[in-house]
Amino acid sequence: MIKWFYLAIAFFLDSLLMAVFPYDYGLSNYNFTPGTVILALLILAKDFELYEFLSIAWVTGIIYGFIFYGDFFWYGVIFLLVGFIAKIWSIYITYSYLEYILLGLSLITIKEVLVFIIFTLVKNHQIPILLWLTKELFLTVLLNTPLIILMIYLSKKVLDYYDINSFKTNK
Repeated sequence: MIKWFYLAIAFFLDSLLMAVFPYDYGLSNYNFTPGTVILALLILAKDFELYEFLSIAWVTGIIYGFIFYGDFFWYGVIFLLVGFIAKIWSIYITYSYLEYILLGLSLITIKEVLVFIIFTLVKNHQIPILLWLTKELFLTVLLNTPLIILMIYLSKKVLDYYDINSFKTNK
């Protein structure tokens, strides 16, 4: 139950940051896409089996796409792919802060690249790649770095607190 609460916190942070930094579809300004939901999935990847986690990632992507962009199918597919990568990586990492930061930035970059590729091919969005790199991806990666540290801190506080208290009550 607490894991769903942690995912809800990530959705709330994403919606709050998207309200503060609105998306400019014309790319006349720099865009920032918060990635706290992706980071929450990375942190929660170790707690679930593969198929269970992939279904969570897919449903999370559908909800994310529906709430924020109105395009739930493609975000479900994107989150499914990113969730698969996060689950595979979760097998091999030792969960240090540096690994979380590097993997979080990698997953956010992979998500943004998948969004760019899918929407360019399927939706026929004609955005030059250099414009997309400079106006969107750069700021997204730069500003998500402190968010990764915040999400790790929240996971330590929320998830570890729950684990300690559930251990005490089970004794």
